[in-house]
Amino acid sequence: MPATLRPLGPQDLTIAQALLSQRLVENLFLIAKLDSYGIDEHTLGRVHGFEVDGELMALCLDGGTVFPAGIVPAAIPYFVTALGPQRRCGSILGPSMMTLGLYLGLSTRYRGPWRKIINVRQQQPLMVLEGPPAADPDPRVRPLTHLDFEPYLAASVAMYTDEIGTSPYKHGSGYDSYVRSRLLLGDAWGWVEGGEV
Repeated sequence: MPATLRPLGPQDLTIAQALLSQRLVENLFLIAKLDSYGIDEHTLGRVHGFEVDGELMALCLDGGTVFPAGIVPAAIPYFVTALGPQRRCGSILGPSMMTLGLYLGLSTRYRGPWRKIINVRQQQPLMVLEGPPAADPDPRVRPLTHLDFEPYLAASVAMYTDEIGTSPYKHGSGYDSYVRSRLLLGDAWGWVEGGEV
């Protein structure tokens, strides 16, 4: 049976999670997204599944962030075709071989908006704590709530701009919603003093 690409839907959540769990650390971003939203095009974006002989070998999130998962170079041309000439994402994240291959495929085949980049990180180490922390937790750090939205948004925009080199609003106004969702999901922790994170 040849290799195929198909859209994944809610019924494919279990097999997508099984694939992602094979490389937990590098797929943590997408694992967390699927845990929060499932495979839902309206909240997450499209998810393309690359199959060989009917077995899911790789997948690619096609939303505000593009994220290829599964170290399968043969999937790259399929993902390039699925993503197409119209760029809808702000970033491509994931294992370097797949993300760089995807970027090269998109920027070579479609040019235009896919060539507009701010930075390319050929290496971005992932850090994992494999035992208990060596330091006591700082008691000032707490879960942030919707009441912390304004200072958390300001800190998030500053951090994003400093790290990426451009404003998160460059691609539209959706960053406020993203920050608000982090607060509502309980994914934001911080130390707030005098109304500032």
